[in-house]
Amino acid sequence: MSTLGARKLLWANRLPAPVLDLNFLAPSPAFVGAWPLDGRITFTRATTGPATYFDATGTLQTARQNVLLNSGNLSSFAAGSDATAATAATIAPDGTLTGTSLTEDGVAGVAHYRDYSYTPPGNSAITFSVYMKNGTRRYNSLELRTAATWVGGVAVIFVDLQLGTITSTSGTVTGSITTVGNGWYRVSATATTTASPGATAFRIGLNNPANTNSYNGDGVSLNYFWGAQIEVAGSMGDYIPTGAAANSAPRFDFDPVTHAPLALLMEESRANIITNSRAINSWPTKTDTTVTDNSTTSPDGTVNASICTEGVAGTAQVVSNIPTVTAGSALSYTLFLKRGNTDYVRVLCVDTAATNGAQFWVNLATGVISGEANRGTATNRTVTITPLPNSWFRVVCQITMPGTSTTTEILVNSASASGSTTRVNNATYYLWGGQVEVASFPTSYIPTGAAAVTRPVDGASMPTGAWWLTQMGTLVADAYVPIQQSRAAELCGWHNGATTKTSINIGGGNTINMFDSAGLNTGLGAQPIVPFRAGYAYQNGVQRGCVNGGAITTATQATLTTGETALGIGCDSVIGLQPDGYIRRIRYWPVPLSAVQLQKVTK
Repeated sequence: MSTLGARKLLWANRLPAPVLDLNFLAPSPAFVGAWPLDGRITFTRATTGPATYFDATGTLQTARQNVLLNSGNLSSFAAGSDATAATAATIAPDGTLTGTSLTEDGVAGVAHYRDYSYTPPGNSAITFSVYMKNGTRRYNSLELRTAATWVGGVAVIFVDLQLGTITSTSGTVTGSITTVGNGWYRVSATATTTASPGATAFRIGLNNPANTNSYNGDGVSLNYFWGAQIEVAGSMGDYIPTGAAANSAPRFDFDPVTHAPLALLMEESRANIITNSRAINSWPTKTDTTVTDNSTTSPDGTVNASICTEGVAGTAQVVSNIPTVTAGSALSYTLFLKRGNTDYVRVLCVDTAATNGAQFWVNLATGVISGEANRGTATNRTVTITPLPNSWFRVVCQITMPGTSTTTEILVNSASASGSTTRVNNATYYLWGGQVEVASFPTSYIPTGAAAVTRPVDGASMPTGAWWLTQMGTLVADAYVPIQQSRAAELCGWHNGATTKTSINIGGGNTINMFDSAGLNTGLGAQPIVPFRAGYAYQNGVQRGCVNGGAITTATQATLTTGETALGIGCDSVIGLQPDGYIRRIRYWPVPLSAVQLQKVTK
């Protein structure tokens, strides 16, 4: 090849910069107090059930929730008393024209405020937070109203928005004020509810310099507000935008052992059908065993794990509730164990008669599974163990029950050795977080109380913009899906709100695929169970893709349709087909990259 030809080839394969680069491994908030997602991304998860993840210290956390509706424009606040709200009054902390002004009227000797009504749970810490900016009034307050609702009566935080300070408090309350730039502050008030609270007013008030709620209004003074939030928590979390429904925060998960970031966790909806998963003393059967709840620190960092102390009768066993399942179901069992004074425990994941299922032994000194075996006619057994901080282990058992098994339960007892059914006299071990999912593989832990709990589905999308071109482009997805699945799952793709048009997905045969709007699904290779990078270049007439810089796969493509309006992130157009894994990075080029370029960007 001539020098000129080589230069032309080099130039042709020169890699342009992507016009979209969403990095979920190293996310950064768009503004102070925001969740660490690009501000254009809409994330949703209903607040009907908890969702957990491991933080950077290896502690199991529950994702925060904002139960206050229409948080951005305060439209869900009642008209209140002697104050007028105006939306789109100033630039909000997120850079949009969505800040709301609250202007006092000219009435003398009254309070000037807006209220939001919410009935909080009893005996709970509640945190109310709002972004505030000084207009002309300078002084503001957050109030948790109705004395009977709060331990210590009505709780109030008074702030000075010129100096950025808390000037006074009233009641039993903890407050904070944090500057977020451009004159904005984020203000919070935390108080604890009584046993039986009723509907309560969460109040944003204008105040005079004497920290007085009632004063003579001048008819013109105002301050600005945005981003209101109510959390059932003892501190203020990242701001979670809401609309007509409450919302939850996205989960940025970490490896609990190495503390390495795993990125954005996207999971389907799942239920934990084991009740009282953390309160083991509430499990219905405790033979020759005394269970004491709240005995040591659990994987979630609180003192709520149970110690099981066996007697000397040789019959000791702790048994969960016995939920009903469909005959022949694939089941995934999870429990957290820690050594007490004995090394071995025996675990049975079985049906009611313990005829079918699995049994295995756990060495809590070494973290080794041994003696595992099927019972009866159960099949497809897999048992794994993962070490966690503070000598805890997460143990998972996956099994397919036979067509005769319509119930299930977890049984735990000490053992003198691997494979032995002989108990150890006066043995102790710690137990926490029992879980059973009706599925062939497990997902994140779902805490339960007296009833089964369902974790809602994760959804994430971003609207297209001027940077996007229809009918051509290149998508590259970095992902980590640790379990090969028998169902389809979306990593990323363009859609119109109803139908996914062009995407990178995982097929039911554990393959990574490129999918076009004409319905052509072309395999690119087997799904790795380690982090991988898949690329897909498309235009009318041809498409090509590869995984981890490997061989290029091509396919003839029909004419692409138009009308895409958004990018689905870890889900499809109707917030389904989550990968039950991690989206690490998504990049987009508005041109189809060449084969050489595609291999380069996926290495």
